[in-house]
Amino acid sequence: MSANIKTLGRGHWREKRGTVNWVSCGSCEGWFHVNGKLLDEVRAGRSYFHCSHCQDEFGFETAREIVLVPAG
Repeated sequence: MSANIKTLGRGHWREKRGTVNWVSCGSCEGWFHVNGKLLDEVRAGRSYFHCSHCQDEFGFETAREIVLVPAG
């Protein structure tokens, strides 16, 4: 499992509930939600996410390396 996903124990007071998929920012560790298909990419170790507050540290020239869309 990727270090970018935190699994909390059942009944944990900070557990995220509902139908929204949550990931933590790779920089500040803040929580935000993503599409389920993107969450599968993180679990497979192919993607890492950064929140909107931390994304400025990445320039346009590296965007292709940061956001990879799987084929098919």
